[in-house]
Amino acid sequence: SALGGSRSGRLVLVMNYGEPGENRLTIKRYTSKKRRTDEGWEHDRITLEPLNPEYEAWDLDENARLAVIGEFVAVLEADD
Repeated sequence: SALGGSRSGRLVLVMNYGEPGENRLTIKRYTSKKRRTDEGWEHDRITLEPLNPEYEAWDLDENARLAVIGEFVAVLEADD
């Protein structure tokens, strides 16, 4: 992450490279489980959780046709 530290719990913008005609962009909450290795830390599982409970969570793995393309860091207020 460009901001440093873990992305876990942050809101991310996700590109879905699935079937044509599907919604391509969505907002999800990034969660991950890590484990310690001899070389450092390694992801066991990365899950992209929907904000709307009517949708399913997605696992981000080597077979996923998904990419995190942005991270929400602040809401900017418009000047009047």
